[in-house]
Amino acid sequence: MKIGSANYVMKWPGSNQQAYIKIVQVKKCNNSYDMGMSGQYSAILALECRGLEPIAWIPSSDFEAETITGKLFPTVDLSEGDWCDFDEDNDMPVSVMGLDYRIEKI
Repeated sequence: MKIGSANYVMKWPGSNQQAYIKIVQVKKCNNSYDMGMSGQYSAILALECRGLEPIAWIPSSDFEAETITGKLFPTVDLSEGDWCDFDEDNDMPVSVMGLDYRIEKI
C-alpha cells in the first residue's frame, strides 16, 4: 500500500475509509490576485478532495500583500473580509476590500 500526503485527513464514525483534502497545482490556478484583476475571480487554490466536499471558505491571517512598488505586508488578516494598512515608504494606502469567493469543481 502506497502512503501519500494530504493537508487534511479525517475518518467518519463507522467508516473504514479516510476522507482527505490535498492542495494541488493546476494550470488554471496562479495562487495570486493583483490589482489589474479587480472585479474578476481568480483561482488562488486548487484542492483534491476525497470523501468530502468544501462548501465554504473562512479567510484568516495567512495572507500577504505586495504593493505595486514592491513593499511587502507579510501578515494580512482577512478574517473580517477587509484589510487596510499604510505604506509609509511610498505614502500610499494599501487595502483589500470587498473580498468575495466561490468554490468551483474542475
